[in-house]
Amino acid sequence: MGQTGPSDTSASEIKARIERFNKLFEYNGEFQVIDAESYRIQKKAENDNMVVYNSGLTDLDYYTGGFAEEELIVVTGLFGNGKTLFIQTLLKQFGNQQIPCLLFSYEVSTLNFLAPYPSLSGIPFYVAKQNLPNKFTWLEERIIEAKVKYNIKMVFIDHLHFVVEMSSQKINVDISVVMRRLAMLAKAEKLVIFLVCHQKGIDIQKMEPGLDTCRDSSAIPQECHTGIVVHRMKDKNMDKDELDSYDQGFAWVKIDKARRAGTYRKKLNFQKVGKWLEPIL
Repeated sequence: MGQTGPSDTSASEIKARIERFNKLFEYNGEFQVIDAESYRIQKKAENDNMVVYNSGLTDLDYYTGGFAEEELIVVTGLFGNGKTLFIQTLLKQFGNQQIPCLLFSYEVSTLNFLAPYPSLSGIPFYVAKQNLPNKFTWLEERIIEAKVKYNIKMVFIDHLHFVVEMSSQKINVDISVVMRRLAMLAKAEKLVIFLVCHQKGIDIQKMEPGLDTCRDSSAIPQECHTGIVVHRMKDKNMDKDELDSYDQGFAWVKIDKARRAGTYRKKLNFQKVGKWLEPIL
């Protein structure tokens, strides 16, 4: 007495399935399954409205497709090969266009990073009064604070290992988490985030630096939308023979990948002129 028989259980299950099917049939939310052509039309309309920022460095803009909101851009290279100089140059270019940018310079003091700029008056650059390393939540809050207060469009972080919290005993896992969170933050806040990453030790005679030689994690090339490598070149004499010096300030900037533009391992030649990197035309 009072027991539910097999037929009652089956009827209950069938009713629940019908209710579920009806609910799913009527679902039209953000995760709705739609036909591919409707999806393509919707995404094309969204892409047409995408905000893309050009640096004013013509070839760099062409081969990267510019720098779009919601993208994570990795800048990498061997130690002392011009990563910081490159992002200083980009900041100058964007500052000249009055694009609001937020800077986190951990390795070089913020004051030293800003030293090449003769005047910052009227230029929309923003910095934290004091940086707190290895605290991603703090970084995220400062980025959102700057977005709310100053409507920033870009964030520059130098460099990755000062952001990683080391919450586990595996650095590659911690970096993977940070890379994913930065990519999600760029998308959620419609920002362009530039992230400087260091290289592991390589034999430069046998291989050249790239996204795949970034230090400590394969998530770096996997999570970024665009990867840019900066590498200093040896001086040359009048006969174009290489010298064992670097005084002439030559460098190549390699767009190792740019998903949106479809660029793969394209090198552009630059030279340090005064305080900035300038393209060699």
